[in-house]
Amino acid sequence: MKIPKVHLYKTLIAIVAVLGLIDSLYLSYARATHSSLACSVLDGCNVVAASPQAVLFGIFPLAYIGVLFYLGSLILLFLHKRETLYGYSVAKLFMYYTIAGVASSAYFIYLQAFVIRAFCIYCIASAISSVILALLALLLLRATLINIKTAPEAHEYDDTANTDQETAKGHI
Repeated sequence: MKIPKVHLYKTLIAIVAVLGLIDSLYLSYARATHSSLACSVLDGCNVVAASPQAVLFGIFPLAYIGVLFYLGSLILLFLHKRETLYGYSVAKLFMYYTIAGVASSAYFIYLQAFVIRAFCIYCIASAISSVILALLALLLLRATLINIKTAPEAHEYDDTANTDQETAKGHI
């Protein structure tokens, strides 16, 4: 049996989070500069971006929340090397964080479909990114727990450990 490679999941998470961050930064830039979005696939981007639903409580643009979400994902990913943060499992915190992102994205897609009646390709890309992040967070949690179980004497697990089970048991 092979031990899952935590660093593979962390690399994939970093890639998806950076792509989501770029997407959110573009939306934030367009919002801040009052620029039109380049919409080649779906023509509802500017309708969605200009809608009242694109601003939380009428004061905080959702694009900015996206930037904070993806930055938070990268920060939690960086903190993942630690087993705990204030007594909480960082891997579990990250999983819950990304699940909250999926729930928010699902609500925003609902708003696009049934309230605004237009779709933004950048918003859909962000929703897909948040779903992928949540799935990877679940895999990362699983891999982290397996690494901790197979090396209980280690205070912090090694996310670059070999995948060979004998190596994990200390038999080289």
